Amino acid sequence: MGEPAESALRRVVDSARAALTAEMPAPDVDALAARARARKGRRRVATGAVVALCLVGAWLFVRPTPQPAPLAFVVEGDAFADQGFVRTAPGQQATLRFSDGSAVALLADTRAQVTERRAAGATLRVSAGAVHVSVVHRHDTAWRVEPGPFVVHVTGTRFSAAWSASDEQALVELEEGSVAIEGPGLTTPVVLRPGQRFTGSVRPGAVAYAVESSSAGPRAGPPEASPAPPVEPPPPDAGPPSATPSRSVRRPEASREPSPSGGDWAAWSAAGEFEQVLRDAERQGLERVLTRGAVADLLLLGDAARYLSNRPLAKRAFTAAHARSRGAPTAAVASFRLGQLSEADDEVAADGWFRRCLSEAPEGPLAAEALGRRVLLARRRNAVEARALAVEYLERFPRGGAAGLARELVK
Repeated sequence: MGEPAESALRRVVDSARAALTAEMPAPDVDALAARARARKGRRRVATGAVVALCLVGAWLFVRPTPQPAPLAFVVEGDAFADQGFVRTAPGQQATLRFSDGSAVALLADTRAQVTERRAAGATLRVSAGAVHVSVVHRHDTAWRVEPGPFVVHVTGTRFSAAWSASDEQALVELEEGSVAIEGPGLTTPVVLRPGQRFTGSVRPGAVAYAVESSSAGPRAGPPEASPAPPVEPPPPDAGPPSATPSRSVRRPEASREPSPSGGDWAAWSAAGEFEQVLRDAERQGLERVLTRGAVADLLLLGDAARYLSNRPLAKRAFTAAHARSRGAPTAAVASFRLGQLSEADDEVAADGWFRRCLSEAPEGPLAAEALGRRVLLARRRNAVEARALAVEYLERFPRGGAAGLARELVK
């Protein structure tokens, strides 16, 4: 390496040493701290904004949807409170006006209670007397009126309902719209049309119902205050609940399969042509049908015989159906029918069949009706047993057809 290069390198080294050993200027601490605080503040603002947005989103996601308020009502007219009930004095009337525009007129000597209020309707229990109901129809209207142990399902209509506690009889007379009625003696709901009248009785040994045309036709206002007209009990051999056939009442269909003879027993039964079923069974030979017929045919034959007041044949048909069901759901149907047949003359046997129906199909379509029948039967024999069954009924079927009666027994 030559001298000039060496001198140049020495100068570079000396300059570097001088730069390294030179006194560094003191840093501006305050400026650095201010910049750090600014950066930290910006981070806090950003973090807070993110957290706020998350909280707002979570609130929007989980916030409860506002529920519509239940109906409110006021009492107009001459009435007074009676342990939660509204009661009218003799010769006086009152009106319950609801916030949806519906109205219930309580006629003289009527005792009723609004047991439930919802946004779409209410439940009115009639313990005595008569009411005239005018429900405003909306897309989700759901009202219930309970004259005694019966339940009238309402979606928008005008009708009258009455309950006579002393006679244990109910009356429902439809003026406009349609209603469906459930209760003792009804294995399927009864649908009323304008101008029709339903009468039902739960008197001991005479549970019966009938649907007929109203002689007065549709009325524009409330009916006269009067108890439900008497329902003629069936003759001694007529059988219980549904022994009064009516073309206005839908009959249960056990099967849509034709009978072995080719006749459509289910169609005939649905149309109320029970004589056709019996004639076809006789043509085939009753003994042959009872011993070799399908379970569905035996149930249809039993129903036809029951509606035609031929209790012996009905009992044989249902007994054969029960024996051949072998644990199938049809066994519970046969048990229920045998319980119905026994109510008029052997309440102990009837209770046994209803109990068997419940054990064979505890969640079946006839369970509520079977337990309701047991409540009715026990009420006549044993108050303690009746109350226990009523408690069970309300736990299992709080909106069933016998819920009103069960609540009375529990009280």
